[in-house]
Amino acid sequence: MNFSMNLSSYPLQMPNEIRVDIEHMQRRLGYHAKNINLFLQALTRQSAIRQGIEYVSHSNNQRLQWIGSNMFHSGIVYILYEKYANNQYITTDYLNKVAINITSDMAFVAEVGKRIGLASCIFRGSDEGDAITPEILAHTFLAVLGAVIIDDASQKAIYAVIERHWKWYIDNPDQSFSRRYSSSHFPSRSSTMQSRRSRIRSSDYPNHTTLIL
Repeated sequence: MNFSMNLSSYPLQMPNEIRVDIEHMQRRLGYHAKNINLFLQALTRQSAIRQGIEYVSHSNNQRLQWIGSNMFHSGIVYILYEKYANNQYITTDYLNKVAINITSDMAFVAEVGKRIGLASCIFRGSDEGDAITPEILAHTFLAVLGAVIIDDASQKAIYAVIERHWKWYIDNPDQSFSRRYSSSHFPSRSSTMQSRRSRIRSSDYPNHTTLIL
């Protein structure tokens, strides 16, 4: 897939640094949007609309998050089926438990979001404070998955994205059990995701600096 940047497709008011961040995020995600407006909606929280930031989507990401959450589960189920369909030693009940373990582990979804640089792309209002929490990262990543399935109009791309970032658990399904019972749905702010500062907005945006907790 060609990941050459097309910064001209973004709203004119959007600072160039944010366009570049979103392009880099797509590269790490493993999918480049055909319709960038879908991705901008996936990155837009209601607080950004409420604050009136001019270059964000007019719709928040909640419905894309709902679609992405459902497609995440069905994608994991399909990929596990494809990989283990002919393995007589692995039962359907076992695969179902693995799928539940993987898709309920929102802490790891947040880790994937952090890994692809999602924090620097999220549009939020200043009333949400400076912290990018694991919950915000996870919910936004699911919204991005929702944008992928609509943008691609097929399931091939979203399966490829899921397999790219969950390959270890798909290839080693037993590991999903050890992770599930060794951590909560979201990591504590003090332990799992250490704080660091990251510039995410241009100087004219009140939420110029954020903390990833």
